[in-house]
Amino acid sequence: MVPHSLREVLLVALLSNYEGVADYPAAIFVDELLTAYPEAPVILTVRSEDSWAKSMNQTIVHYINNRVIDETTPMAVMARAYSKFCWDDDFDKNGLALFRRHNEHVRLAAKERKFLEYTVGDGWEPLCAFLEAPVPENTPFPGKDDWLEYKKQIHK
Repeated sequence: MVPHSLREVLLVALLSNYEGVADYPAAIFVDELLTAYPEAPVILTVRSEDSWAKSMNQTIVHYINNRVIDETTPMAVMARAYSKFCWDDDFDKNGLALFRRHNEHVRLAAKERKFLEYTVGDGWEPLCAFLEAPVPENTPFPGKDDWLEYKKQIHK
């Protein structure tokens, strides 16, 4: 693997002790990650637009709109930049377009590699088959967002 840009160099350095990435902020760097790790398999988790929008409104958008408006903490500054970058500070107007654009971009960018479009509700089997890993025994699949745990983390 040979990084081609400063972003790729930084991502490779940051991720050197990890086997995978998920969600944001990794989702912002799809192209850089695919270039930096050309052999890496790609899993795109999908769900309904309504479910995604509801989850976003209850977590990230709620946090940005109700907590970080005037804060100067690094997390607050990052959250405001994220809101501006991802949906131009108007999630209701631009959020679903971001969701659609991102999913389509990942599908196209990863079309030449090992790729799984995965719905969390499908459980362990398709995920483990794709990763060529055994299905965990006696381990229930963690199949939902934990809103209460999220709230605890952001209010620390």
